Amino acid sequence: MDNLKVLIFMLSIGFIGLAVCVYSIICIIKNRINKIGLYYGEKKEVISFKKDPRKATINLIGYLILAVLCFIPIIISILIYLGIIK
Repeated sequence: MDNLKVLIFMLSIGFIGLAVCVYSIICIIKNRINKIGLYYGEKKEVISFKKDPRKATINLIGYLILAVLCFIPIIISILIYLGIIK
């Protein structure tokens, strides 16, 4: 029962993080307002490749790295389920 709780928790963390990263990547590519971005405060900046390609590329690479890191709990939970990690 303990392994099942850990499995569900890690899968939910992985998939929620992956969904946030994919949403942010789509927002950057479609030049929409990035509401979850790295810019805080009252002013929301539009991160687009037309306005500032360097800033958009940095954000895109950052979210791609985060998306890859979100696969770590998913992979670990699959290994726990298969019994490789106890």
